[in-house]
Amino acid sequence: MHGGDLSFTPVFPEDTGYAQQMTWAWDVDGTEEETEPGWAAMMADGALHADDGFRTSEQSAEGMMQCIASSAYYDGFTGRKNVFSKAVTVDGHQGWALRVQIFVDKPAGLSVPGDTAEVIVVDTGKPGQLSFFAGFVPIGDQHRTQLLDQTIAGLQVD
Repeated sequence: MHGGDLSFTPVFPEDTGYAQQMTWAWDVDGTEEETEPGWAAMMADGALHADDGFRTSEQSAEGMMQCIASSAYYDGFTGRKNVFSKAVTVDGHQGWALRVQIFVDKPAGLSVPGDTAEVIVVDTGKPGQLSFFAGFVPIGDQHRTQLLDQTIAGLQVD
């Protein structure tokens, strides 16, 4: 998967365009997998533009997480819990990682309370643009959380 100046090896089988709902981002590519009826895990990458208010990696990670939590991805959003917010290096480039748990008012039949979500924003040196990775897996899903962590460990700058 290639978006912005980042790439990752897809671990989910589908690309139905679900990631394209990130209307605040550019050059988005993603892959997803239904985890149960009405819920999916997803990983995506793409670009953020300074003209849209995304200026630093840290500020952009927080801003992007706010966009995600208030989007159609999380109808019934009830809150979030920060897991970590820290400086990171991706393939030799400085960035910021923000991992949270996003909670929703569970619709009937949904077994999970929400998602573990991580956004990583990287400054690859392209003027006016930052690149991002975003991953979302159900809270408590150890297998998919491991896939998320493995994917993040393998992120590359193109």
